[in-house]
Amino acid sequence: MEHNPYFCGVNIITLKQEIMKKYLFMLLAMLPLMMFTACSSNDDTNAPTLDGTTWVNEEDGIKTITFQGNTFTFHYINTEYGESDTDKGTYTYDPPFVNFTAINRETNKVETQSGRIDGNQLSFGELIYKKK
Repeated sequence: MEHNPYFCGVNIITLKQEIMKKYLFMLLAMLPLMMFTACSSNDDTNAPTLDGTTWVNEEDGIKTITFQGNTFTFHYINTEYGESDTDKGTYTYDPPFVNFTAINRETNKVETQSGRIDGNQLSFGELIYKKK
């Protein structure tokens, strides 16, 4: 008995070939999309950071700003009167700008102040801190 490739007047072999061509075409059309979206960017691993750095200003006492993770610690020692003070908060660094966010102890409100880093100097208001 001979195999008949027609079913209801349609060539089954040709129909299968056309369907396979469509699937192949759709797959090839989606391939570039998958190539561009498959991997995430590794740019964040090379982002500049202040983590682990300390900056010092020795005008009218000793002032230090230390960065750890996304937090900072500001420490002030008045050498003339033997007083000291410490504040903490969070920061963001978008070179060359540093934005400090902390709670103002007098107003109990969150405040943000900005600084700028140029090389080994951090300008914060009128004060200039040097990288240690």
